[in-house]
Formats: sequence, C-alpha cells, structure tokens
Amino acid sequence: MSKQKTYQYILAILMAIMLSACQTIDEAANDHHNSQQAWQSLAASSSGYLSQQGLVINAVPKWQETKLGRKFQLVDFTFGETSNEYQIDLVSPTFTGKYICQWYCEHLHEVNNNGTGYYTYLSRLYVANQSALLHFYSEIIALQQQVAELGITRPSLTLRIKKLVLLDVSMSSLPEILAVLQKNLLQEQFLLSAGGADINDTSSEQKDYGDPGLAVGHSACSISDNFFGTVIEFNSSQAILAIHGQLKHYENGKASDMPSGSLKRATKTIYYLPMDKLVTFSLIDVFACQAHENGDD
Repeated sequence: MSKQKTYQYILAILMAIMLSACQTIDEAANDHHNSQQAWQSLAASSSGYLSQQGLVINAVPKWQETKLGRKFQLVDFTFGETSNEYQIDLVSPTFTGKYICQWYCEHLHEVNNNGTGYYTYLSRLYVANQSALLHFYSEIIALQQQVAELGITRPSLTLRIKKLVLLDVSMSSLPEILAVLQKNLLQEQFLLSAGGADINDTSSEQKDYGDPGLAVGHSACSISDNFFGTVIEFNSSQAILAIHGQLKHYENGKASDMPSGSLKRATKTIYYLPMDKLVTFSLIDVFACQAHENGDD
C-alpha cells in the first residue's frame, strides 16, 4: 500500500471514529432534551395549581459510585420559597445552572462517557427516578383534587403552604413529602396539648417577663379567644400567628364559644372552627402550645 493510500486509509478511519463519537454525543444531547421536557411536562400537568399558590419542594440531586456503576438519587427534600443551584424544585423544575454532587460537583448538562456511550447527568437522574416521579406526580394530582373537594380557597391554601416553609422539615423520600402535604394541606382535626401553669399565673408571668416561650414556625395558642396556629413573627409586645382554627363547643349540631383560656387546659381531642388568616395578638395573650393532627403520637 502506498504512503498516500495509507494516509487516506488512516484519515478515513479517524473520520469514521469522529463521526461515530459525534452521533453518540448528539444522542446524549437528545436524551438530555427529552428528559428535561418529560420532567417539566409531568410537573406542569400535575402541580400547576399548587405552583401558582407558591409551593416549592426542593430536592438535592446526588450521585455515588457503586459496584454496578453510578447511582443517581434525589435526596434531602425540603419546602422553601426559592431553590438554589444545588436544588431542583419538583413543582416547577428548571435545570439551567444546576449542579449534581458527590464529593465534587458537575453541571446537570455535563456530557460524560461511561465506556459504553455518552450521557448527561440529567438524563441519567431522570431515568433512575422516573418510576418514583410518575407515582409522585400522580399523587399530587389526587391531592389537588382533594383540595378542590374540600373547598379550600386560594388565600387559605397559600397560607397553609407558607406554614409548611416555616415548619422547616427535611424529608428523605417522595412518599414522605406526600404524607407531609396531606397532613398540612388537608388538615381536619387537631389534638392539642397546652402545657404550663394555671392560666392566671401564666398570664401574670408573661406580663412580668414578656416570655411566653414562643418560637417562629412553632405552634402557639391565644388565651382570650382560644385561637391556635403557627408563629410567623413576634417581638417584645406582640405576636403574629397564622391561625389554624378557633376552639369551639359543639352540642346538638351547634357551635358556641368556649371560655377564655380553654386551650390552656386542653389535653384531648378538641373541636374547632377551621381558619386560615393572620392575626396580631398582644404578647401577654399568647403562649406556646403543641398542636398535632388527630391520630399523631
């Protein structure tokens, strides 16, 4: 074979290899695009209403090396108001500028080769979690239907979502997210446990020391009107609560007010009038209490 023919032969081989590699990279880019569109379409078709009311469910994408290759996971689920570059909002997912990490971080759109072909982190992340995500979004659809059936208004739903953020809970799985959403968006009856001394003594202590034991994001009760809810903010003179409800006495199908301070002595399941509103109280009129949905430990 002449030198010229040898060069032409080598060049042809190199071009074939390059063409093959380009096609493989193109396929990886196409898979990336399809994964992105599929994920975003799932979210938009199932959780659009909750997204409009401000729901943000953040998940951290991670990968780890195993004997069978890289494992792609979604971990550390939280509720928030925004997402950072290391989080994906499951309600309204975007992927531009997002990272996936193990002991180092890479962009989700980064192209890799595992020896058998090219891929992006996003396409592998979506494929690895596709089944779980399909189930999650189908349950979100059912949740939105329940919200509609209960007649929960948009302002009420927005306020309940805001309370979720204040709870500052971290969840480890998609089913756990659904359980927390069910509990907090579709809440019905609460079990209240109000600790502390006699109401008059506690009120007196609050006047003297201005310390009702409040904490932002935690439950609190009012003395005068028997409201209970979540502390949004407070200072030395007043507290703002996102109200869940007001204690009531039910008899023969009729509701009536309870005496002031009744929540201070509530240690069993109570009946209440559900509410979703912000109320400002004098600091001496509120105290820390624990509120749990009926059936919780």
